[in-house]
Amino acid sequence: MRAATIIAVLTWLIVSVLPSTLYGQEAGNRSYSTSTFTIAVFAKGMSIPDPESLLSLGSLLSNEAILKELRLNDGDKSDISSFMRDNNGVLSARFRKRDGDGKLIEEELTLTQWQAKNLARLNELLDSVQLDRLRQLAYHIEITRVGFGQAIKNGCLGKKLDVQDYELSALEILITDAEKDLAIELDRIRRTSWLPILDILTQAQKDDFQRSMGKPFLFRERVVSAAERAVVQLTDTAIPEPKNPILLVALLRNDSVASEVGIVGNARATIFSICKTHSLEKAELLMGARQDLQVISTHSREVDEKHSNLLLEAMSSSTLERLREVAYQIEIHRMGLRDAFLRGFISDKLELTESQKQEIRKVSL
Repeated sequence: MRAATIIAVLTWLIVSVLPSTLYGQEAGNRSYSTSTFTIAVFAKGMSIPDPESLLSLGSLLSNEAILKELRLNDGDKSDISSFMRDNNGVLSARFRKRDGDGKLIEEELTLTQWQAKNLARLNELLDSVQLDRLRQLAYHIEITRVGFGQAIKNGCLGKKLDVQDYELSALEILITDAEKDLAIELDRIRRTSWLPILDILTQAQKDDFQRSMGKPFLFRERVVSAAERAVVQLTDTAIPEPKNPILLVALLRNDSVASEVGIVGNARATIFSICKTHSLEKAELLMGARQDLQVISTHSREVDEKHSNLLLEAMSSSTLERLREVAYQIEIHRMGLRDAFLRGFISDKLELTESQKQEIRKVSL
């Protein structure tokens, strides 16, 4: 195996990924570590930007956290924000404009000319150092979204490093160990950043929070193909209610979750079969129903209860409990601790008071 490849992989991990998590980032009015904000912002089916395409990279400039990471002054931020708004946040394709009668307005520039204009403007707005950092962040986003292994095997990072097929088996061992170490370090950083908010909780709430979260695990968003990016499954982005087995098992679509709770192979297929039957019965109930709404509601609850019981029979109590812990962790991954404590399921679980939520808002500003 090429030593250069190993060095390049480890360099990307150490230089481009891990140090970035040490800097607090802001997305809108939310504070995240870099690892957390990329999960929260890019967990919604958005395509991963191509680091070798400046127009693709430009789509990242709609994100406030990215702008802060590029160390832009207020004037530059304002110029970039105006530029992105004018292009609806997309620089490589454009939305056709219509007049008051709904007719398409004739474009003055061809698509190629329009793209060239955007490319020139981007080079005016960002210097070479900022463009290099933007490319690093694109790789970071890819790693955060799909995992280091997938980024190396099937992603832009593997292409950048020119990883050959014969090298992948040896690299997988390094990647697995590296991801475990990275998960431990990120969890340590994340939990340290939580301390000001956790200090607002009572001791009983702190204990309940630790029990609800369980041991940390390395969550990876499901790899979404290019064809799927246009229409992303709701179950891939929604945060399931931990108390509802039917909604909770939607997480098993994710391989990292299924592996963590030990539901794989036939067991996983059985659960998906129950979910499919539940969906079909609900659809038949709604499409064929001619009863009043109260009768439909009653039958719907009966269908839910029947399939919830089937799911509970298909999983051990310990497996179900671990899946609930994973759900709370994913909620915090996707929302950030602040928003999860203000309006998430973990807030209901801990029974946070309005007074505590006010204090949490103050800490997070």
